[in-house]
Amino acid sequence: MNKNIDIFLKKYILFVVLFIYLLSYLALPFSDHDPLMYVMIGRALVRHGVLPYGYVFDHKPGLIYAIYGTFDAVWPTRRGMFAAFALISGGICAGLVQGWVRSVWAVVGFWLVFGAPFGILGGNAEAAYLPLVLGALVLMAGAGRSVVRAGVAGAVAMAAVQTNYLAGPSLLLPFLYAVFHSGFSGGYGVRRFLAGAAGAIGTVLVLALPYWLTGQGVWSSYLAFQVGYLSHYGAGASERLAAVAMFGGYAAVFVPFAVWALRRGWCDRVTGLLGLWAASGVLACLVSGHPFEHYFLLVLVPLGVLFGRVWPVGRVGWWALSPAIVVAVVWVRHDVHHNWLLRRELARIDYGALHRAVGDVPVLSVEASHVPFYMAGLTSATRYIFPDHVRTVYGAGAEGFYLEALGKAPGFVLTPGEGCPVSLPVVCGRLRAGYRVVARNGDRYGFTLYQRIGG
Repeated sequence: MNKNIDIFLKKYILFVVLFIYLLSYLALPFSDHDPLMYVMIGRALVRHGVLPYGYVFDHKPGLIYAIYGTFDAVWPTRRGMFAAFALISGGICAGLVQGWVRSVWAVVGFWLVFGAPFGILGGNAEAAYLPLVLGALVLMAGAGRSVVRAGVAGAVAMAAVQTNYLAGPSLLLPFLYAVFHSGFSGGYGVRRFLAGAAGAIGTVLVLALPYWLTGQGVWSSYLAFQVGYLSHYGAGASERLAAVAMFGGYAAVFVPFAVWALRRGWCDRVTGLLGLWAASGVLACLVSGHPFEHYFLLVLVPLGVLFGRVWPVGRVGWWALSPAIVVAVVWVRHDVHHNWLLRRELARIDYGALHRAVGDVPVLSVEASHVPFYMAGLTSATRYIFPDHVRTVYGAGAEGFYLEALGKAPGFVLTPGEGCPVSLPVVCGRLRAGYRVVARNGDRYGFTLYQRIGG
């Protein structure tokens, strides 16, 4: 076969595969259910001025809800919203590193393909704060002697932290390197550090201002909710050991590629910055207590930029990456299959009928999925609608929380699709005595809807 035809066919097949991969995400209202919480809180903030956590609770800092709420307000349809958000985020990141790489398209391709196992198109929190992390590093790396630019970099870095706290450990090593490396700072490291710190403090003050103006105790309540939840949020020793094993596996894949790249002479200050960013990403993943799935994007994004710096990688580089390529190809196929199955599953659930049955009446969630609240536009009767929030916060007292909420006689109660959880026997007894089942769907994101008798 003619060599040019062979190359054309390979590119055509790759294009078709990536198109189907992207389409499978764009056809869904969501693929990762976590960001639905950010949108629900963000809607209350952007559309009604309700500060977190005046409506419902999630443990992220407040800026993430403003970002998702704003995007929700401007995106015209629910379908494909989170995938579009992830693609726009990736486009911003690619634009920021354009001066650091030989091929932006190589970077984007790396992120899309190797990011498949980590939900890169799911639109989770990383899509909101990675552009801020990267923007802060680009600003600091190019600041030179400018303390003003360093101050802006510090402000952007703190905005990233106030979007997700994992941005803090992710920025630690590369930010210090950019501040004090003579190639970046021109000997003005201390001044740049103080300017960056001033910018960071200024961002915190600006973000706290609405809480202080709202009234006494609102800011402390906002912080107390996060501290109380995060103190119970973590992982066991077995999960952390599994995380170490996972990172060891990826090191076995990428370290040979890194050694090959270094031997080619790619060891300048920007490469050092990106390497430390990837190392800090590992630290952030371990600090999270749940270092799987989308958290690994904190490592993968800087690796993708490094890939773009050594492009084209040549035959040796492709052989070094071959184990990761096999995993990525398998996972792209997995994602496409999973997304189409999820689309069919969601199509079986009549969220419109759920909204019509409930209207604007507040609904008490008893360990139900938060997905019906998002899809049907329901109003929560309490601050807790994520399935495990009450158990995490109250522990053995979770049933007492639900009994107190039932004592206020809510008009509707939502439980999982299989009905009231057997681990809450007293609550289930109250539901049987005072409520009747009016709708049920047993799918993963289904529900059982109870209506108060006589209500």
